[in-house]
This record gives sequence, structure tokens and C-alpha cells, in this order.
Amino acid sequence: MANYVVFFAGSGQKVKDDKHVYNSWGKGLWESDGKYIGIYNDGVGEAEGTSGTTGAGWAKAIESSMNGIPSAPQKVIVVGMSRGGVQAVIFAHCVKDKFPATEVFVFAVAIFISYLS
Repeated sequence: MANYVVFFAGSGQKVKDDKHVYNSWGKGLWESDGKYIGIYNDGVGEAEGTSGTTGAGWAKAIESSMNGIPSAPQKVIVVGMSRGGVQAVIFAHCVKDKFPATEVFVFAVAIFISYLS
């Protein structure tokens, strides 16, 4: 059984951008000598067919990532930042639904700002 690490960048971000707070941690997984198979998703506005302004197309990354896991993995680590954090949580639920015995770990940071007057 394979292990996967799946990254979802935030709006307007590329997943392998040096500015990401999780880049150093992620790099260790990217270079894990085959222990993890990486799936990398640029954020909406950067990924083809998406909009950083409206968030349109965000589900494409989830669907594409699910298609990248052909059979039940042993472990999936999911990392997401901002809007990618929301995608990470949704993706984790999709993995558990499709592969109930798979261990899924999520590191998701989503920032929501609201103003109440």
C-alpha cells in the first residue's frame, strides 16, 4: 500500500512557493525517497481554469487529487492553507468515504474574517 501527501495552496498561491509557511516541512515529504507519493495543487487563481477572485473551480483540484489515488492507500497526509485549508478538509472526507480503512491526517489553516457592526 502506498502513502500519499496532498497539498492544497491558498488562493493565488503556488504550492511549491518558498513563501509558504509549510514549505520546509513539505519539502521533507516531497523528497522522502518514495515513502510518500506527492500530489500538489496550486491555489485557485493559479491552477488552470480557476478564479482567485470568486474561487470558481476549486472542486477540480479535489477531483483531480482523488483520481490520483488509484487504490486504497495506507496513509494520506493532507496539507492546506487558507482556501486550500478548506479544500484539504473536504478532500480528507472524500478519502475516508472512498477508503474507510485509510489513515488520514490533516494540517489545515483556513482564515476567515468577518465583520459585525
